[in-house]
Amino acid sequence: MALKNSKTNTETTNTEIKKYYYFMKKPLSEREKEVLELIVEGKSNKEIGSILKISKNTVKAHTEKIYEKLAVEDRVQAAVKAVTLGIID
Repeated sequence: MALKNSKTNTETTNTEIKKYYYFMKKPLSEREKEVLELIVEGKSNKEIGSILKISKNTVKAHTEKIYEKLAVEDRVQAAVKAVTLGIID
């Protein structure tokens, strides 16, 4: 594992442990990952529903599960955590 200059070994290890903890304990479904990717792109629930051909209510349900699994409270936190943990590039 390559270490970034700004992190110590302990910080990198803790980050990696947290990353894999989320993936192992509460993995996102493929559909949740698709929804999350569109959230990261800044799409609304209506836009996500249109793109994925699902209802706005179904998008909302997926979004709520994503928040629960990532232990966040809103779209911005979900997007930041998704990118930070490497779930979404």
